[in-house]
Amino acid sequence: LLAVLFAYVAWAYRSERKLLGERATVHEQVAGDAAPRSRSLGISLLMCAGGVALTVLGAHWLVESAIELSRRFGISETVIGLSVVALGTSLPELVASLVAAARGHAEVALGNIIGSNVYNVLGILGATAVIHPIRVP
Repeated sequence: LLAVLFAYVAWAYRSERKLLGERATVHEQVAGDAAPRSRSLGISLLMCAGGVALTVLGAHWLVESAIELSRRFGISETVIGLSVVALGTSLPELVASLVAAARGHAEVALGNIIGSNVYNVLGILGATAVIHPIRVP
């Protein structure tokens, strides 16, 4: 699976290199859409640290809430893990896709969805199989 992931990344890279001329025009248009904001390094680092702290806190709350749900409703933690926690880990991709679509960049939204799924299947499952071999029935 990891070999397929590396082959896919290499293919995607080569494909993008071929389309570089066409894409340069698109990048110029997109760059014109987003005016850069000027922030000091200190504020940027503070915002980054705050984002990391809130992400860690949110992840902790998600796990604790999932455990509490499984206890209250008598549902196995495996089922909760496969549903609630899976939804929670997919939220960043969902939000990024919604924001891209709202800004009129449908190709970014679609690419985010496809790329996330390809990576989850090939990268995560491949790395897991390296650590603990998975038997396919």
